[in-house]
Amino acid sequence: IFAFLQLTLKDMPVTATNQLKITGIPKLNAKRFSINIGLGEENIALQFDVRFEFHNDRNTTVFSYKQNNSTWTNVVKDEHFPFEQGEEFKVIITFDKDEFLVKIPGNYVKSYPNHFGAEKFMLVRVQGDVRIKSFNIE
Repeated sequence: IFAFLQLTLKDMPVTATNQLKITGIPKLNAKRFSINIGLGEENIALQFDVRFEFHNDRNTTVFSYKQNNSTWTNVVKDEHFPFEQGEEFKVIITFDKDEFLVKIPGNYVKSYPNHFGAEKFMLVRVQGDVRIKSFNIE
């Protein structure tokens, strides 16, 4: 069982004109943390999952989505991993109806499809083995 820390923003729209900026510090013994953006609890358009050591993944970022509370789908793994346990990071997420752009430390930008084609999302959640220092929607 994981004891997740969690920050949830509901019913406050994040639109395609916004930038979502999250600064945090993974716990020293972190296994994983994730950033989810969705229409609601059952329809997550983007899960950006930072895995230090989780299931069979080590130092891997995983992108996926789920619709109607199904299983995570269109899973894309990326071994570019600039995250360090106990070290501050900043993630910037932007999107339009076609794609999400996730900028991680080192000016690395990863694109992931916006499978819902939405330009407004009502749920943002950061959870897992991380301490959030700042959370901004600009």
